[in-house]
Amino acid sequence: VTFRLAEGSSFRPLEPVGKAASSLGMRVAPGGNWSLLWSWRSPWTDAALVRPLRGSRAGAGPIVNHVGGLNELAYKSKLAVFAASLAAAHPSTFEGVAPETYILPDQLGALARRLKSEGAADAHGWPRWLSKSVKHRGVRVLPSNASEDYLRSLNAALVQRRVKPLLLRSVPRVFDLGLCVLVDAS
Repeated sequence: VTFRLAEGSSFRPLEPVGKAASSLGMRVAPGGNWSLLWSWRSPWTDAALVRPLRGSRAGAGPIVNHVGGLNELAYKSKLAVFAASLAAAHPSTFEGVAPETYILPDQLGALARRLKSEGAADAHGWPRWLSKSVKHRGVRVLPSNASEDYLRSLNAALVQRRVKPLLLRSVPRVFDLGLCVLVDAS
C-alpha cells in the first residue's frame, strides 16, 4: 500500500497518521501514485489529488479518508448551523445537543445582545464564552468586558458557550481530544 499524506509528511497534525501508517508497513510517499490518501482538509478541490480517483472502479481504486460532503459536519461553524436546524425542527429531541454558538461576523448583533443580557462571566467569575477562529485555531476565553468593538475585532470567529469540562485529577486542565483511526484491510 502506498500511503499519501496530502499536505506532506512534515505537516505537524498529520505526523501521528504517517507514523501509524509506517508502523503498519505502508510506504509513505509523496506524488501522484498512491493507493491510500489521508488529508487534513477535504481534498476534493485539489485536481492533483482527485485525478487518480477518476476512472477507478468501486473497490478497485484509491481510498481516501474524506467522503465528499461529510466535511460539513467536521467544521464547528457548519456543525453549529446543522445542530441549530435540528433543534429548531425537533426541539424535544435536539435542544441542547450543541453549546450555544454564534458565528461572527454574521451573528455579531445577536451575540452582543446575549452578552449584554447575561455578561461574559458567571457570578463566580468563570467565563461563559470561548472564541476561536473559524479555522479552529486560537481558542481564547472571551474577556468579561468584551465590547461590541472587541467582538468585531475577532473577524471570522466562532463564539461558543463554555461547557462544563471533563477534569481528571491526573490532568487538572481542560483539553480537546482528537482521534484518528487507520484501519488496514490486509
